[in-house]
Amino acid sequence: MRRLVYLLGSIIMAMPGADAAVFSLEYAQHSGYGRMPTRILVDGTKATLIRQETLKAGEPIGVFQAAITQADQKRLAAAVPDSIDAGAPPMRDSEYFIVRLKTDNRNADLRFAHDPAALEKAGAMMKELTRLETGLAWKPARAVVLELTPNYAVNIRNIGTESVRLPFGTLGLTIESIAAAEPPKVPGMTPRPRVWEMANGTANLPKSVELAAGQSLEFALPLGATTADKMYRARFYARGNIDPAQPDLFGTAYSVAVAGGRK
Repeated sequence: MRRLVYLLGSIIMAMPGADAAVFSLEYAQHSGYGRMPTRILVDGTKATLIRQETLKAGEPIGVFQAAITQADQKRLAAAVPDSIDAGAPPMRDSEYFIVRLKTDNRNADLRFAHDPAALEKAGAMMKELTRLETGLAWKPARAVVLELTPNYAVNIRNIGTESVRLPFGTLGLTIESIAAAEPPKVPGMTPRPRVWEMANGTANLPKSVELAAGQSLEFALPLGATTADKMYRARFYARGNIDPAQPDLFGTAYSVAVAGGRK
């Protein structure tokens, strides 16, 4: 009888989908003083990318989700080292990374600085995390993109499959401008750097707005005549950290810059 029970148990454990192995992974990129531009959370076969800062103008911020396979889990686990003791220690006011991995037989907790020696030891792991992030970025659940229209209105579009809520402060939505050309070089003098500056007047924005999946809203901010010697972009900013279980989006997003002179 005991042998029969043992055989039945072995058959059940071998059945597809019967594997109840523990797998969780947390990756966070810290930029100092509480800023976390990018996070990845994996719970079993569910992976979530949380992007709070635009990596490149016109790219979305928000929550991205997709399923991963057991092969993905094994590849990620194999790439995570037990420790990273190379390089300078991470500092609170500078960029550093946190990686936590938990499986049936491992419990790794890594914290390392953006230091060449540490990054070299973390190379295989960072490659796998980048691969995962790249794939998740194509699966928006609650994410928005900004666009500055030909009439210099700010268009916000929810590209995800779920509704989102955007909190607006006084400067939650703005239009910025920068000189289109580099300043002329003068021998013996260091030219002032070009910087983005707020171009619109005070806007009467709602406290927050909600966008259904696929919905977009357009905001005509008070803006004077634009000039051809400047470039203009839209900016969304809300201070805080995204909770992937909540509809509120926080972070910083920029539109692609457009030339002035059309208004």
